[in-house]
Amino acid sequence: MRWSAKTPSILPLMILAGLLLAPGCLSPAGGVESTRAPEVALEQALNAGSAVAVHDHLRLTHPPDLELMQNVWAAGGGRWAVEDYDTTSDFAFEATLSNGLASYRLSVTGLPGSSAARVAVYKTSDRRFAPIETLSAWEVEANQQSFGVTAHTFDLSDQGCSTRHAFGGDPGDPVPLASVSKLLIGAVAASDGPSDMADRLTIDDAVRSLPSGTWHQLPNGTSRTVAEAIAAMWSDSDNTAADMLVRHIGADQIQQTSTASFGYEPDLPFLTTAELFKLKWGGDPEAARIFSEAATLTERQRLLGEVSEEPLPLLTGSELPTYNETVEWRASPAGVCEALRTIWADSTFRPIAEHALAVGQGTPLDPSWFVKYGSEPGVFTAAGISRIDSATPVVIVFAAIDANSLINLVDVQRLFENYSRLTLEKSA
Repeated sequence: MRWSAKTPSILPLMILAGLLLAPGCLSPAGGVESTRAPEVALEQALNAGSAVAVHDHLRLTHPPDLELMQNVWAAGGGRWAVEDYDTTSDFAFEATLSNGLASYRLSVTGLPGSSAARVAVYKTSDRRFAPIETLSAWEVEANQQSFGVTAHTFDLSDQGCSTRHAFGGDPGDPVPLASVSKLLIGAVAASDGPSDMADRLTIDDAVRSLPSGTWHQLPNGTSRTVAEAIAAMWSDSDNTAADMLVRHIGADQIQQTSTASFGYEPDLPFLTTAELFKLKWGGDPEAARIFSEAATLTERQRLLGEVSEEPLPLLTGSELPTYNETVEWRASPAGVCEALRTIWADSTFRPIAEHALAVGQGTPLDPSWFVKYGSEPGVFTAAGISRIDSATPVVIVFAAIDANSLINLVDVQRLFENYSRLTLEKSA
């Protein structure tokens, strides 16, 4: 096993886990490649977040055997010991690692039909953090964070979303969404978008975006169905799949329907992911400021026409928060709840959502939820609907925002996990 100095480290990519994920590649020979000594990279990954998907330029050619895993991960003085190891396929393995204080499940999988490898770290136990016992105690901890937190719980019924708990803002006030915005795309498609899920969408340079996801690697002329694009957009948070759907439905149509039905900020265009990348981290350092300061929706739409002609930026994993309040998708928690209600009420879209939000990047630690996560520098979001058998399902919409700094993933994930647990306990 050799380690390449040309590959970015895991930790910066974790911070950008929702939208900004580096592509991986499967090489014909060799082992798993990473920038850093493996035990350092793994330890940083495990200490940085308890349930965050990790992506790196990993070249996975075959699963290493247990002895090799033991030698590699114990190389830093035995800080992380391999407790068990299981080969799940020719290009996948799982291992449980422990440092005596915490135990984690490491999963490495080569994605079928692509050159990407997915690495995920899941917390199995962590004795550093005792559960937060009550919702009032949770609110105290949320108020103590260096980043802003909003959290809302809704009871879902045929009549709409009824607010049960609100923290950090009014349920009708828009918050940044990051990749939770992909729920709105699906909700618009369910309510007044394309009805033929077999319609085929074609990939070309005009619609190609950056990771997350793998569709950006597909050659021009490749076609996929609307149903496949929706599934990839939700399960893998695939940005190119999302942008293909925006082009298919129409950005203006999505903006108008989302504003009317799903609490979308009326003065913001519905961006493609490529437009967001170009505005925030593209070649023109003034683009985000000019877009942010534009006075009207029409003016911002005109600026997008100019930005769309620019090439996609080369991201380094060191990007910082940039105009998260205005160069962003923004909708109210109540509106996101309505989007989930629209999806769950549709007999075509609900099965796609149930599968995609249970097996993809949004897989929660707690199997009681279907969840879509989103993140970018300075933003962490999650929207979920309960899987418990109940006449009144529960929806949670969570957002953490820092305008100036990257968010500590340990702190924000702990808040979200405890909030979702306490919400269900209150429902029991």
